[in-house]
Amino acid sequence: MRISRKWNFLILYLIGKYEPIHFNELLRIINGITPKALSDSLKDLQELGLIKKHIINSSPPTTVYYLTDAGKELIKSIIPLFKWLAEYTNNRDCPIIGDLNDT
Repeated sequence: MRISRKWNFLILYLIGKYEPIHFNELLRIINGITPKALSDSLKDLQELGLIKKHIINSSPPTTVYYLTDAGKELIKSIIPLFKWLAEYTNNRDCPIIGDLNDT
């Protein structure tokens, strides 16, 4: 389990922005991620205690993801870093930076 996996901060950010969010919604939103990479990242983030998975007893059953309190605190602490990156670098490829520039 790693916090530094390629997609983890983006996944955390998106879960916080859209929670509750389904696996397939994340898969659609994140350009270039494979289902396996998303699944691996979600497992890592759960093991780290940053997100929680909730299975809704419906037909068919569906799964949604939420941030834990620890995940919310982490997002609050890294947003200033992304704002700094948006201001002082030319890296506009990061979806988080693009989101922050729109606000």
